[in-house]
Amino acid sequence: MSTLLFLDACPRGPLSRTRQICQAFMGGLGPDWEVEILDLTQNGCPTDPLLAADGILVGAPSDDFLFPACLKLYVERARPAALGRCRAQKAVYISACGGFIQGTHLGEDWARTVFYDLGIQRFYTLRAEGLYAQGADTESILAQAETLAREKAARLFP
Repeated sequence: MSTLLFLDACPRGPLSRTRQICQAFMGGLGPDWEVEILDLTQNGCPTDPLLAADGILVGAPSDDFLFPACLKLYVERARPAALGRCRAQKAVYISACGGFIQGTHLGEDWARTVFYDLGIQRFYTLRAEGLYAQGADTESILAQAETLAREKAARLFP
C-alpha cells in the first residue's frame, strides 16, 4: 500500500469547502492508496509522516489572498529534518477561494517552493474560485471542483 498524507489546514473543519474538495480528491485515489490525515489546526502534529508519505495532499483555504498559518508553522517545523529527504515525488495543493485570484496565489507559490526544497519534484494545484462572488452558483462551482479533484487523483495516484 502507498500512503497519501493529507495536510488538513482547514480551520472551519467539517464546514470547510476546501476540505470538501479534498475529500472528493481522496475518493478518486486508486485502490492501492491509503490516506493518513494530519489536522494541522491541532497542536503537536508529528513531522515524521511528511518524510514517509508516498504522496502529499494539502488542503488550504485562501482567505484575503493568504493561506492558513498552521500550514506554514507545520512545514517550517518539519523542514530541517525533511530537507531533501521526502519520499513523495508529487504534491497537490487544493484551495477554495471566496473571490477570484488573479495572478499569484501566495499559498500555492510558497508551497511549491518549500516542497521542492523537501525533494518533492512535481507540484499540482486545484482551486475553486468565486464561491462568495455576487450571484455565484456555489453548489455548481463546488460540484465542478469535486469532479476535477476526483479526476486529478485518479490520474496522479492510480
